[in-house]
Amino acid sequence: MKLGAATLTDPGLTIFELLDTYSHLNLKYVEIRCEWPYLDPQSPNKKYLLKLRETIESLGMRPLLHSSYIDVNLASFNDISREASLRRTLRCLEIARILDAEYVTIHMGYLHGDHHPHRYNIAKKLGVLSLIKITEKAHDIGAKVCIENKERSKNRHLLTTPEEILEFLEIADDVAPNTVFITYDVGHANTWNHDLLSFFKKLRDRIRVVHLHDNDGSSDQHLALGRGNIEFQRLIPKMYNEVKNAIFILEVHDLEGIRESVKVIERILEGG
Repeated sequence: MKLGAATLTDPGLTIFELLDTYSHLNLKYVEIRCEWPYLDPQSPNKKYLLKLRETIESLGMRPLLHSSYIDVNLASFNDISREASLRRTLRCLEIARILDAEYVTIHMGYLHGDHHPHRYNIAKKLGVLSLIKITEKAHDIGAKVCIENKERSKNRHLLTTPEEILEFLEIADDVAPNTVFITYDVGHANTWNHDLLSFFKKLRDRIRVVHLHDNDGSSDQHLALGRGNIEFQRLIPKMYNEVKNAIFILEVHDLEGIRESVKVIERILEGG
């Protein structure tokens, strides 16, 4: 299995210390979040990025990137906010090329919870406009993008069903085929009470990255595997067998939880 972990929210380690920790867990991939304190896309110079790339390579690992998402909304009704979000996302694509990241995962935006739900279609149209520009940029520089399914929350996120994800993929394919794919977030899907395997099967031909974390279905908790109600014992072997080249990323919010989750996956793959 191609297994890795996302950089944590803020564990008090430098990114280089965290990479070393992941390497000792025998993880072969790291998904770097384009967020402070590790990689604010507006601040790093090329020298720093090349050092980061060389460090990852020296540890025998491969990088992925997660585009900025804090204070970012690619479907915002506020033109200034949406345009700033788009500029930040496009900068993340440029960083991905410098780091030689295989994929860049992107959240496509949301309808703010204070807006009436019937305004969702407007947010969706704005998200599509952002997707088109992102796809054009990715195609021009040779980056690969993965759009991610999102969780239930006060804000009504885009891309919470397989049908809507496929709709966005069709639009991206018309702009530039073989540029936009899918990050399937298992924990996010669980907050909507989706059948997780059915969700996966509807999208499997385009899935390139899988986010693994647990919850009890009530909210997006990013727990270690086994601490929530997701049946990973059943789910992981089927996903692994059906999409052999997918990269599985532990998106757990504490370091001990990542260690626990690595052991859970090892037991599952060993048939235990």
